[in-house]
Amino acid sequence: TSGLDPNQIVEIRGIIRELGRTKTVILSTHILSEVELTCERVLIIRDGKLGTDARLEELRAGEGAVCAVASEAEGVEEALRKLDGVKQVERRGAGEDAGFTRYRVVGERGASGAALCPRIYDLCKERGFRLAELRSEGRTLESVFRAGEGGAA
Repeated sequence: TSGLDPNQIVEIRGIIRELGRTKTVILSTHILSEVELTCERVLIIRDGKLGTDARLEELRAGEGAVCAVASEAEGVEEALRKLDGVKQVERRGAGEDAGFTRYRVVGERGASGAALCPRIYDLCKERGFRLAELRSEGRTLESVFRAGEGGAA
């Protein structure tokens, strides 16, 4: 799509997606943004070997969640560590809003950040922790590529 005007790019992506409904379309590129905007499934090859074969939504699902809890709350980090499916908790310091501390909560293998968010919310509600932010930490195809989970797309 390089060299095409924006309307042509959108049209080409639409054609590829439409063909992909009934046929297998192989798109070989190093332009990861095109892959993210066009494809449902990604195969990444590293050193001539298949490194990744997954649906794009699976690759985007990060294993972490981020939450910002009122700094005056006591025992937050310890409570987060005790949650089912939590492997690691990292304190990230003050959040954007003064008075809140941000934590990154990493799930055990197979536990996505999206799966952790309801548990974190329930914990904060149960303990009376004021919550300013709660989100799943997603990944980009570039971060997957750079982490060595694949190679050349």
